Amino acid sequence: FPLRPRNWLESCNQWLVLTASSTFHSSLNVQDMVALDTLINEKGPCISIILPIAQSEEKKIHEALKRATQRARGILKDKSYPDDIKDLLNIKLDDSTRVLPHDLPDGLGIFVSTSQSAVIKFPFPVRQKIKVGNSFETRDLLYLRQYSDPYNVLTISNREVRLYSGVMDKLHEV
Repeated sequence: FPLRPRNWLESCNQWLVLTASSTFHSSLNVQDMVALDTLINEKGPCISIILPIAQSEEKKIHEALKRATQRARGILKDKSYPDDIKDLLNIKLDDSTRVLPHDLPDGLGIFVSTSQSAVIKFPFPVRQKIKVGNSFETRDLLYLRQYSDPYNVLTISNREVRLYSGVMDKLHEV
């Protein structure tokens, strides 16, 4: 950082984001990170359903999920995949949408392919997306991956300097 006159420091309360810290543990463990990377890199017939569910009633969430699943099935039906692949994807989609997580996050993602399926809770707002293609809808997965990286925040004021460590939307003073 360039040096600033003393009065600059006294006149502001500046937030600086520092590099990620390897000493603070993320709420996503290594196994979760590997699973995210596997989803991000998946190739082949894939179904992605991403739903915003923040502060919605459970009944409305089930209805939205049912509509999204029906739409995904319609898109899948129009694709030129072999029937046995379509049947397998439909079975995995049924299994993945059968039970919702108990603690409802801001967004929910259902990802199904011939080799894997996952239900991902997004701790940030998402937009509804339904995709059937040769890869998953990865934008929110990549954001979750990046959002999960630990970071440090340094606050400087004319009275004090504080350092915080954080992961996702949680901070604690070091």
